[in-house]
Amino acid sequence: MNPLRLPGAALAVAILSACATATPYQPLKGGEGYAEQKLEANRYRIAFAANSATPRQKAQDYVLLRAAELTLEQGYDYFVLTGQSTGAEPRSSAFSVGVGGFSFGGSGGVGAGVGVGSGGSSDFTQVADIVMFKGAKPENDPNAFDAHAVKDNLEGAMKKGGTSS
Repeated sequence: MNPLRLPGAALAVAILSACATATPYQPLKGGEGYAEQKLEANRYRIAFAANSATPRQKAQDYVLLRAAELTLEQGYDYFVLTGQSTGAEPRSSAFSVGVGGFSFGGSGGVGAGVGVGSGGSSDFTQVADIVMFKGAKPENDPNAFDAHAVKDNLEGAMKKGGTSS
């Protein structure tokens, strides 16, 4: 057996393994992760760029978790989803795409003050617009989310290795 082939095979396995790993919950790095854009004093657009190994439900959970964290960081108690979408455009390291004011992709660039690193490739982005409020969440609004409850529930699901349903 040629000893030079073993390191090459190990490298190929490592590269394939890295490709099969879902995008972790992280700030935008290498074209994958979350980013937010302030639209008004209490209104934000949040996006999560994910690879094809990331289940869409997980990306949706990540957007909700970031919305909850941001709501609490800004001194609010609950948020209302005012718009949500998933972009499914294919991307490559030489291609950059803008989604709702964000620029994701591997070629680098700046979108809405969000810098994008090189070398990453995302297969879809989950985007949501939120408006944040103080006080008790209205019980009759299905688009209103208690930021404390969302953060507690989704962080708990992540620690267990799953997503909420």
